[in-house]
Amino acid sequence: KKVLLVSHYLPPSRYGQPRVIQRLLQGFPAETYALASVETYDRSQARSDQDGPWLLGDYIHLRKLDWLNRILIRRPLAPYARLLGALPEIWFRTGQIAKLIRERRSGVTIACSGDIADLPAAWLASKRTGCAFIPYMFDDYVEQWAFQPRLRRLAAALERRFIANAAKVIVPNEFLRREYQERYGLGDKLVVINNPWLSDVSPPSGEAVRRDGPKKIVYTGSIYHVHFDAFVTLGQALGLLDCTATLDIYSATPAETLTANGLDRFVHHGHVDDK
Repeated sequence: KKVLLVSHYLPPSRYGQPRVIQRLLQGFPAETYALASVETYDRSQARSDQDGPWLLGDYIHLRKLDWLNRILIRRPLAPYARLLGALPEIWFRTGQIAKLIRERRSGVTIACSGDIADLPAAWLASKRTGCAFIPYMFDDYVEQWAFQPRLRRLAAALERRFIANAAKVIVPNEFLRREYQERYGLGDKLVVINNPWLSDVSPPSGEAVRRDGPKKIVYTGSIYHVHFDAFVTLGQALGLLDCTATLDIYSATPAETLTANGLDRFVHHGHVDDK
């Protein structure tokens, strides 16, 4: 069946989610899938932060309710902008996704976490068109919005409904598998797809693993609000160790952003592209 994949970020963006999507779909013929996002992707005018491999399938831009967002960010509505804008945005995006499903005769819609509207809109569009719906939970959809309690409650209500109607639910690791299993009891409906990245991490033949010298904890990927407290705790733990150990971060997230959110004791290497 043809697949329509909906994600806030797509390949070749720098974030981890697009990289996984690229690795999963790179071997499929262009006519078997299409990609939809609120971000703009144009092969002829790629942005500087779109420096990874492109996929062969069609990239389709989903429009947002920009006029409503401009109204909501004004005072005194600004603190409630995300909450007030969520339901109209879901309704607006549902219509666009349903139209794409019909036009492309898609049999499966896969929607990824990351944007408050993508998952519920893809679910409603799939119901409207009779298309199978599969949520791909790169993040915990509910706890991702823990910093905004009202939005978190809305996300929890929405998640219960679209999870119940999903053909399958994909998660990237055992931790999220346990979380969603305990939350909903999904059984074999829950599928783990680990990061499809094959590499030989063994030392060359005859070369011993070095156990002396400085110790390094290496992290690669995005760092944003859901990670800050964990990295602050890690930095505090490094400060307690009676050894020279560094946290080496390879990320497109600026060092200034990390420092402003309480991180210290790290070495920032910036983003490294796939080349």
